[in-house]
Amino acid sequence: MTIGLGFVSRSGVVLAADRQHTVQGVYKYERKLRLCAYPSCAVGSTFANLPNLANILNDRVHAHIQRFKKARSEALVGVIRDETRKLFSEYPIEMAQQEFLWAIGTTDEAARLVRVAGGIVDEPHSACIGVGDSSLVRYLMTQTARIPFVYWTLAEVVRFAIYVTKQAKGFVDGVGGQTDVLTITRKDEYDLLSGAVCEAFDSDFLELQDAFEMLYNIWTNSTIDNEDRLRLISNLEDFLKKNRCQK
Repeated sequence: MTIGLGFVSRSGVVLAADRQHTVQGVYKYERKLRLCAYPSCAVGSTFANLPNLANILNDRVHAHIQRFKKARSEALVGVIRDETRKLFSEYPIEMAQQEFLWAIGTTDEAARLVRVAGGIVDEPHSACIGVGDSSLVRYLMTQTARIPFVYWTLAEVVRFAIYVTKQAKGFVDGVGGQTDVLTITRKDEYDLLSGAVCEAFDSDFLELQDAFEMLYNIWTNSTIDNEDRLRLISNLEDFLKKNRCQK
């Protein structure tokens, strides 16, 4: 089991993934995010299921990219689509379960998010691979974020991606290890966040969990009258403002 997340934000694309691989009951921890930068584009990818198929598709796509004098995003999506079809014809059973997320940044075009699932290539505004059927992840992706991610800043999406990954690690078996996050806006505007940065966000979320617990108690404790409820909500507001301003 694994988790890979992709988002199109206001200014770029964000990919996030855990590092845990399960191989015959043994957990291995390896980076699943891959970034390749070229003179006219930057391409990032992550995957769910078999790493050998991911390596094959990555190598084939990047072999094409190296021949481009000036990469355009539509051509790059076409390469991913064509090589996916070829790989699906070679490994139909394995590729039916294989999933990929790609982030593409070129010189003067908006960054694009590409998903490959079951051999089908599409371009959603947000996507989850690996644990896409998890009720927890579905809830967080659809209910927590009522405003479309395309209106969020890149920094806001990064924080949310790390939060969802953290929750998946805590509740979904087979998801774990460090969190990796990649942002791409243009061909020379990309960043692979360090583990220390992601861990700092994880620490910050402990305070968020405290706020959730306070809100839950306010709303479900039948012994609290309306006057006390308003007072506790005011205390919660002060708590959130204080902790937020300290960041």
